[in-house]
Amino acid sequence: MAAVLSLLSFGTLWLEYGLLNFGDSDLPPYRLDTLSQKAVWFAFTIGAGLGWLFTVAYVIAMLFRGFRRRMA
Repeated sequence: MAAVLSLLSFGTLWLEYGLLNFGDSDLPPYRLDTLSQKAVWFAFTIGAGLGWLFTVAYVIAMLFRGFRRRMA
């Protein structure tokens, strides 16, 4: 599960910084991000964080469900 989530995170970062070129450029002419690029970058980042949060919460819920079944 950790490997899958790590690959998803790596894929999201690659999409943000590599393909869509978000994040301020370190190469001349040091073009700053536009407002729309920053909005999309924050949406991707918040979406990835929420994805992690919901996945971890789901795994914990499944562990408790399995534990409860074994105790019954």
